[in-house]
Amino acid sequence: MVMLVQSTYFSSYTAPELAESPTPADVHNGNPYRHLNASTFEVGLGHTCVVGHDATTPIGFGDRMKCWGIGDMGQLGIGNTQDMGDEDGEMGEDLPFVDTGVDLNITDIALGEGHTCALFENGSAKCWGETTLIGIGYNDVDGFGDGYQETGDVLPYLPLPTGRTILVIDAGQRHTCAILDNGDMKCWGSGSGGKLGTGSSTTALLPTLVTFNTPSSMDFAKVSANDRNTCAVLTNGSAACWGDGNNNLFPSGNTVAMHPELIDSFGQAGNATQISVGYDFACVLLDTGNVSCWGNNNYGQIGDGTTTKRTSPTPVDNLNINSSAVRIGAGFHHACTLLSNGSVLCWGYGSS
Repeated sequence: MVMLVQSTYFSSYTAPELAESPTPADVHNGNPYRHLNASTFEVGLGHTCVVGHDATTPIGFGDRMKCWGIGDMGQLGIGNTQDMGDEDGEMGEDLPFVDTGVDLNITDIALGEGHTCALFENGSAKCWGETTLIGIGYNDVDGFGDGYQETGDVLPYLPLPTGRTILVIDAGQRHTCAILDNGDMKCWGSGSGGKLGTGSSTTALLPTLVTFNTPSSMDFAKVSANDRNTCAVLTNGSAACWGDGNNNLFPSGNTVAMHPELIDSFGQAGNATQISVGYDFACVLLDTGNVSCWGNNNYGQIGDGTTTKRTSPTPVDNLNINSSAVRIGAGFHHACTLLSNGSVLCWGYGSS
């Protein structure tokens, strides 16, 4: 959902070993140090997580993770339901590590409202938080990751088809989708409005295959999820969205798409390489360095200088003055792009 950026929030100082045996919350992957060099972070609807590394971990991977914010369903992964960061003594060195298990390097993270997922270097993944949303087949009112013996190596891996690994993962408010190494996509969690793309609106407790209305040989390359919809880039450079269509997200005018609905071709504008879906619109980054958006435009979130809704991809104005876009991210009613010159350009709702 959110653009990943570099951060230096945590100190690069390496602390000495603790004199006493650390508590489980102090240890991650067998390492009791409380400091990490942060490399990636993501913001969910009520919590934030940072992944970091030390000098022995390759840049781009992280063997340590910290989360703070709302923890009522165990989404912080620290073995309780405590909120973190709202009182003195809960941040920095006092913020406990998330224990995902031994010898696991995290390459990506996905945060929803009440759940968190981590993708590892070996293509496996683990999720924790509200049990109906984490894809491991559990269905109860409690969270997983909110108890002392529900983290670390005890935390189960996401079940995948034999021999398959995950390449990309993203979470909406109450659902998650992952693209596998064979180009398939599986989604799980709340299916309301058809946002799982499986043809059903019921909750999926296990990863379920996303299918097209008609047989298709197209594979998925990128995915973006929000609270009502899911959108994806396909390997042929086109895009598709599914879920609640009352926000004018579907060029066909459909109000609901239970399966992926193809978006109009970008034509000579280029092929889609990244996608991000907001509350009522979506944007793609094209291989030409341009950005196109479509959907509702009441706050100017399409970026074309008007407030007219667009039912097909429309180029964002004034991107290529001195630079090209390299990253795209859509928020509730606004969008931002990172440009190749290091600057950031945003458009849409800006009253705050």
